[in-house]
Amino acid sequence: MGYYTANGGRIGSGAITSADGVHNLSASAFFTSSGIYNDINNLANTLSSATVPSPSNLQSIQSIIESANSAFNVFAVVGYDDMAENLEGTAVAGGKRTHTAEGFNYNSSSSNIISTGNTIVDMDGGSASGLSVIDGKKWMAMAQFDGTAFDGILLWIFTGDSVNNSGTISSGNRSVTNVRDIFYPKGTGNSDYHHIYPIAIAGDGTTYSNTTSTKNGWNFSNGSDAQSTTGYKSNGKMSGDDGFWGFIIPTASNSAYVDGNSPGETIFNTSNTKPGFGLGNYNGGDTGFAYTYWNGTQTDSQDFLGFVFSGDAI
Repeated sequence: MGYYTANGGRIGSGAITSADGVHNLSASAFFTSSGIYNDINNLANTLSSATVPSPSNLQSIQSIIESANSAFNVFAVVGYDDMAENLEGTAVAGGKRTHTAEGFNYNSSSSNIISTGNTIVDMDGGSASGLSVIDGKKWMAMAQFDGTAFDGILLWIFTGDSVNNSGTISSGNRSVTNVRDIFYPKGTGNSDYHHIYPIAIAGDGTTYSNTTSTKNGWNFSNGSDAQSTTGYKSNGKMSGDDGFWGFIIPTASNSAYVDGNSPGETIFNTSNTKPGFGLGNYNGGDTGFAYTYWNGTQTDSQDFLGFVFSGDAI
């Protein structure tokens, strides 16, 4: 079996980090070392054999995710017609609940902040797989199901910096402490993105990533109208205008600066050099994009689901 490489070639089993920062793992490379990254890898393995969820049966997947680590909290479930502008918040004391429908949580005990408002536990365990650059950073993840199968887990690693679409980094300008900071400030198209390291982990252990400095930027949506206190629009919806639960993982010397609202690159304009991962609404309505992407492959379905979580349960 071959795996994804920076130049589109094939490699055998084992862990390889290419010169340009694209990392690859064998299908059998589930880790035994400790750490959050290890737990997410093992979670991907577990979810690959789980029953594919439906909008009326979300609890089993949420339970699997939150059982993988005591810090994991599923704060949103996204799907067709519930991705951004139609994704509705639910008030709950503490910011945690059992999901019975698509939507996101906000903490009614803490100024209605999205999720719990707690500090996200730092990523760790990356060094065991040659990804030491991700350790000590804040993060968000999404378990993606395309309607018939589990695609894998998308993992956003936030450096705390901003980056523009020329690759210039401004240190410390997009600091992340809690989940709200992921969505507020909303960023500015082409000039102010979260600088991220994007990682995608398939159920068979195949891993795609790019950790080369300056190459990757992401905003959920520069048109979200996210509020400073809460991280979402004042009407209780996730966004006022579009949003991407996804990213591009560029190969070779390419870069990607993704924004859920124009201007900005879109995960839908995918290619071999800029394969898209995830789902979302781009310059349209939440019913306008009935498909998901995994490593550039589009799957058409209205039954897809994404379980979005971070490490803020405790």
